[in-house]
Amino acid sequence: MYQDTFKEGFLWGGAMAANQCEGAWREGGKGVNVTDVSRGLLKAPSLAWNEDAQKWEPALDGLYPSHEAIDLYHRFEDDLDLMAELGLKALRTSISWARIFPQGDEDEPNEAGLAYYDRLFDAMLARGIQPVVSLSHYETPLHLLTEYGGWLSPRMGEFWMRYVRTVFARYAGKVRYWLTFNEINNLFKLPFAAGGMLDIHPTDTTVPNADLTERDLYQAAHHVAVANARTVALCRELCPDAQVGTMLSLSQLATYPATCAPDDVVAVQQFQHQATFFLDLFVKGRYPLWVERIWHDGDCAPRVQPGDMQLIAANPVDFISFSYYKSCVLKAGEAMKTDTGGAYGANNPYITEYSPEPWRWPVDP
Repeated sequence: MYQDTFKEGFLWGGAMAANQCEGAWREGGKGVNVTDVSRGLLKAPSLAWNEDAQKWEPALDGLYPSHEAIDLYHRFEDDLDLMAELGLKALRTSISWARIFPQGDEDEPNEAGLAYYDRLFDAMLARGIQPVVSLSHYETPLHLLTEYGGWLSPRMGEFWMRYVRTVFARYAGKVRYWLTFNEINNLFKLPFAAGGMLDIHPTDTTVPNADLTERDLYQAAHHVAVANARTVALCRELCPDAQVGTMLSLSQLATYPATCAPDDVVAVQQFQHQATFFLDLFVKGRYPLWVERIWHDGDCAPRVQPGDMQLIAANPVDFISFSYYKSCVLKAGEAMKTDTGGAYGANNPYITEYSPEPWRWPVDP
């Protein structure tokens, strides 16, 4: 058994997210999150432009995975029994922001949502399972996007900290491990879900986010970085026994150059930049030097308010968590494709084992 292999206290566990497992998408006073209008992360959200209201609105038809999911909301006791039988010592899940603040901008939280997570976390602890809790796992309330533009707006920090303060105060003593934004580096390729952002003044009203610029993406990233630092600081104030980590998708770091040609090697380094961008911000407390060249050449630097960088530098995360799906191979000049496991390019002649169809991911520890 793994318990005999790892050090005492090692948290061997599993991972999921509220939008992947809870279901009950409109029960208990819950509002609509961004994933509630998404059939899949790589698909466009189901939104339609309301010309009269001058805003995006849900246009739901068909199957949406988050609406029913595996119905953890009603069945968590039985599910946790099975997890305890497996010997899990930790379980990463998330709090659905819209269960706590259905619109995202209310003054007072939804007590029914808070009570649900009390029951969930108590049930985990009773079985010896440590909750590892993501504050935002692709679950920004949709209203914050359609009304304010999401993380494009500096007001998002205000709504975020109201939510974070509420759950820190409520679950202090129950949750020892917190994550801020799930796979936040995906903001650059999944701005609606991962970045919680929407262009609320589009010129192209047929495709959500079609008009987002590079400056918009970096501005949203900066607002997120400030919120991350404020979250770390608040946790140390309200939950001194807890830790706050970042959560990134780091498959990109396992990218091999197709050859040892300098063009291929440099292409890999540049391809990995988006993976290391938030690592530098959240761990080292500063922007990487390479991004300043991009800002200069592309005239896309974000607006940085006085004190922002001092706040970010003073509040690095306590630990790094990451997802790794597969490695890939990059050849300079060739386009990289994307699926739910990240990017893929040229074939790797040294890989002989692949996961089953339809995934066909290279098995590369």
